[in-house]
Parts: sequence; C-alpha cells; structure tokens
Amino acid sequence: MSKNNIGRGYWLITGLNTLQAGMRVLFTYIGTTDMIKEFLTTPVTEQTMMIINISFLILGLAGLISSLSLITRKKWGILSATIVSSATIIFDIWGVTIQSTASMGFIVPIVTLVYFYILRSR
Repeated sequence: MSKNNIGRGYWLITGLNTLQAGMRVLFTYIGTTDMIKEFLTTPVTEQTMMIINISFLILGLAGLISSLSLITRKKWGILSATIVSSATIIFDIWGVTIQSTASMGFIVPIVTLVYFYILRSR
C-alpha cells in the first residue's frame, strides 16, 4: 500500500485501534480503584486483578505505539497492529473465562486482522 493510497478503511481501523488502546489504559487505572466493581460481574482475586491490570497496561501502551505507527504510516505499522491484535485476542480468550463481556475485546482486533488480510490480498 503506497502512502498516497490510503482510504477511509485504513483510517477507521487506525481510529478503532487507538480508541481500544486508550480504553485499555483507562481500564488499567479503573482496575486499581473500587470503580472496577461496576464492571466486573465475577469477583476476582487481587492476584488475578493485578494480572489483568498489567496485561491491560501492556496491551494499551503497545496499542498506542502501534496506532501512532499507523497514523505516521511507518513501514512497520501494519505488522505492529497485527501483533498487538493477535496478542489482544489471546488475552481476551483468557478474559472470557473470567467474564463473558471480555468477548467485546475481540471485535476491534478481528476487524483489524480481516481488514489487513483483505488489504494484503489486493
């Protein structure tokens, strides 16, 4: 894909990835407060919550870096978004075992991977 041939789909994917990454960083903060009780329907141990928070922070920061690489159209942008999307899916597979609403985390990574696959096929 040339730098001049970027369509709306690319920017939509970039925006969705940026939003999801930002939300993961926000949820890292929420996970350290009593506000998390508003989101979790299943009680978790402090150790599990710490794993969730660390994972959210890592995925969120990696996602923001990846989104920045897409925004600035770095050569490695699509590869980084693919890696972050794959890691997010793996994390959310585990997350679904704790709470079914974690399945919402699959949407953006799957759409991203499908979009990049179609883009590459062209």
